[in-house]
Parts: sequence; structure tokens; C-alpha cells
Amino acid sequence: MGPRVEFLIRRLRAEGDALLTQLHALAVEAWATPVYAGATTWTIHSVLAHLVSAEHYLQLMIADIAAGGPGAPADVDVDAINAAEVATLTRLSPAELIERLAMARERTVVLVSTFDEDTLDRRGRHPVLGEITLDDFVKLIYRHAKMHMRDVQHAQNSNLMRTG
Repeated sequence: MGPRVEFLIRRLRAEGDALLTQLHALAVEAWATPVYAGATTWTIHSVLAHLVSAEHYLQLMIADIAAGGPGAPADVDVDAINAAEVATLTRLSPAELIERLAMARERTVVLVSTFDEDTLDRRGRHPVLGEITLDDFVKLIYRHAKMHMRDVQHAQNSNLMRTG
């Protein structure tokens, strides 16, 4: 295993552990806190469902690219997938979703551990960013979660100021 693969595995594990710690620390009433408003409102519970779904779909694209495939289909509708997945997964409790996220992260680590350094240079289609390297795909997994968790923290802080 090369140094870039080792780095990615360390980051996936460290960022995954930090994410799970942050999620486990949330109070029961926090899960209903709105984070994003639009056609539908996403609560912290919805964001967690999205993270579970996104990690799964990114794994599929990463595996496809590693095997020589193109990655995401050119005509994929990310908004439709997100809406459907969040609607389905929010039927699960936060505890169930946290468990699924932990398992998904471990599957990501196992997948990345099978790569050699050259595999990380393969390019494939990301549904939003276009063609990127596999290395960048993997980094997106933990960066994506970190971005959403910053928004969750901001929503919690805003909610505390309104209710405090």
C-alpha cells in the first residue's frame, strides 16, 4: 500500500470517527432542527440520511472508476436521487442511520485499501464536479461530510440563540 492510499485511509478513519462522535453527541431534540430550507426542509436527521446515501453512491462510483468504468452516468439527476433517498432513509431512527454510516465508512476504507497508487490517478465522472481523479473522489467523501456537519453545527447554534 502506497503513501497516498495510507493517507486516505487515515483521513477516512479519523474524519469518520470525528463525524460519529459529533453525531452521537446530539441531543434527541436536536434531530428535528432545520438545517436547509428549500422545496423541502432538511433537518439534522435528513442531513444524516443524506450522508448515508451519499457515501453509498460515492462508493459505487469509486468502485466503477477503479474497475475502469466512467463513474456517474452523464444524465444522473442528483437532486432527484437525494430527495428520494432522504425521504426513504429518514424513516430510520438516527441511531440506525449512525450505525449505517459507520458501516458505510468501514466499507469505504476496505475499498480504498485495495487500491494501488496508480489507481488513485484514474479519472471518472462525478455527478456535480465533472471529471476528477479517484483520489479526489475519495477525499470528497470526508470533505462532503465535514461541510454538512459544519452546517449542522451552525443550525444548532442558530437554534440555540432563537430559543435561549
